[in-house]
Amino acid sequence: MIIAGFMETGAYERHLRKMRNTLKVQVGNMTRAVANAFPGDTRMSSPEGGLVLWVELNRRIDSLQLFTRAAEVGISILPGAVCSSSGQYQHCIRLNCGVAWSPAVQSAIKALGRLIVELMA
Repeated sequence: MIIAGFMETGAYERHLRKMRNTLKVQVGNMTRAVANAFPGDTRMSSPEGGLVLWVELNRRIDSLQLFTRAAEVGISILPGAVCSSSGQYQHCIRLNCGVAWSPAVQSAIKALGRLIVELMA
């Protein structure tokens, strides 16, 4: 009965609009942070309906090595290498945009950018 009332009053639709807007802002924040913190030759997808950002790094970057280095400092990424059985995407990573944006997330993106620069050197 409670759920039916929630649906009938339009509260559920309001909740969905608010959630969609919040998630759109989070994706925008992540996209801007990556653009500012990662090397200039970085390319990103624009997730449509999803909450992951596909990031293509310089081909010299090994995403598994980046994954290991990032994990050592408490940053979680998905290396693109695990998304292919044919060895593609070795230089790509996936970032989760579903995490609430915060100074800690922004700091992690900056740290990840520094790790990428270190691996390119």
